[in-house]
Amino acid sequence: MNWKATIIFICIFLAGAIAGGFIGLRFACVRPKKPACPPTQPAATVNRPVEDWSKRQQKEFIEQLAPTPEQLAKSEPIFEATQVELRRQRKLFSQNVAEIVDHRDAQLLEFLAPAQKAKYEQTMRERKEKVRKLEAERAAARGETPPPNPAAPTPPAPAATAPKSP
Repeated sequence: MNWKATIIFICIFLAGAIAGGFIGLRFACVRPKKPACPPTQPAATVNRPVEDWSKRQQKEFIEQLAPTPEQLAKSEPIFEATQVELRRQRKLFSQNVAEIVDHRDAQLLEFLAPAQKAKYEQTMRERKEKVRKLEAERAAARGETPPPNPAAPTPPAPAATAPKSP
């Protein structure tokens, strides 16, 4: 009788393992997750969030309210002005952030050892160059002229030639 009980327990165990395997496979199938960071885009397709947001808002306005042609004509400059103001505010924000970071960097440089200072200054230059390149790409994607590179050497002015005296 002892062996019968053992066989029954083994069968119950195997049935549970098989059922658990099927249930586990059913619920373990995970859909691929979106990447944490979207892939980088070439400069020509750089995301333009202010423009995209403004266009979406305008599209929703048209779809939800079905404005008359007169209302549509009045709303157009409002959406354009909003877009311009948002871009201006973003630029001001970026400038404020840069000032805060520069202040922090100046404070940190006050107590660093010379070797640490040199390494930190190199890191700051690399970071600023990376930001400058990103801003230039974004400006080019918007069809604007990129901001000047403050680190680039300015070309020398042409030498004035003095008239030769006879």
